[in-house]
Amino acid sequence: MTDRRYVLALAALGGLAATGASGQTARPQGLSTQAVATIRDLKLLSGESAPLALVAGYHAAGDGGGGMFVWDAKAQDRPDEGLIFAGPRAGQPGRWRRLFEGPIDVRMFGARGDGKADDSAALQAAIDSAAGSEVHLPAGTFLLTRTLRFRAPRDRHSPGLKMTGEGSWLTVIDCRITEGPALSIEQEQGYHFGMHGLLRDLDFKGEFAAPGKDQHGIVLSGAWIYRFDRVSVRQFRGSAIVVPFVADRGGRYSDVRIEAGSNIVRRDAGEFKNSLNHGEVVIGEGIAPETYVEAMPDERTVQLSRPAIATGTVTLNIWGQNADGQTSIVTLHDCRFTWNGGWGLDNQAGGGGLPPVAIPTRELGSGGIG
Repeated sequence: MTDRRYVLALAALGGLAATGASGQTARPQGLSTQAVATIRDLKLLSGESAPLALVAGYHAAGDGGGGMFVWDAKAQDRPDEGLIFAGPRAGQPGRWRRLFEGPIDVRMFGARGDGKADDSAALQAAIDSAAGSEVHLPAGTFLLTRTLRFRAPRDRHSPGLKMTGEGSWLTVIDCRITEGPALSIEQEQGYHFGMHGLLRDLDFKGEFAAPGKDQHGIVLSGAWIYRFDRVSVRQFRGSAIVVPFVADRGGRYSDVRIEAGSNIVRRDAGEFKNSLNHGEVVIGEGIAPETYVEAMPDERTVQLSRPAIATGTVTLNIWGQNADGQTSIVTLHDCRFTWNGGWGLDNQAGGGGLPPVAIPTRELGSGGIG
């Protein structure tokens, strides 16, 4: 599947080819190309006269972080130090855009994978930039000193984290974090979790972390329909995978008009969120016990299951009834959770009608939790 950024960069390149870098008709010999050794050198270049740049490496030639770049003279978007770089004129328009197809390689953001350099910032930047597209870690040891976080965007049921390696015990994430997990998959707000996430061919290791708090391998609190293939989580002081219970935070709405005997409530000065679901609990002054959302005729109106017992303008709390902590359907295939101090799988949320469950640290084959 072609990455959208690749398509945009090709479109920009096509525009340059049609008009020339200076807006004139392109010369028959085509576009001029500059060649430099590193990304540092690239950021010293302007693409006004030669809008293509070939970079040999990120930190050094041949380290896997180089590539082909095209100059976008009018761009002012924020550089992410991996796919987008500013030119030599600080604060001025003009950006170098990486031309690539396929997964985002963490070396594009400066990750070294040598087991010595701290790759935390590079890995986090790659995850943030990917926004649900695949992030790939080649074979190597990636040193981690702070928790990697993937937060599902505000769009409901957005793409989940996709992170792949070259194989368990080949792509090693060496966690040296003193407080918190190696990876935390979270949600911005209730019911806004990522779907169809994938972790594959990765080895999370916590052997050399100094003693600290909550030193788990992976924490899942914003994941739905996630798949783990050939993932190893070993030697953490906490558990390999923790699925915490996350109470639905719901919403609080002020200035809601209610009328005794009516099951219609309305906000004239504001709107209800457009994702209120049938069955969500409604609590507030003048609201009968065990009242829930029946329907939502429009963005300012909610139909309740029971009529109000008072008249006035009140504040309502509307809460979901998600019993599994907003994490469900996590499938494990050929995963290994070994030598951890806590559980192999600590499913605090339960789910599928099941109570919370913990599985001891051991080798896990195919299976799933819901």
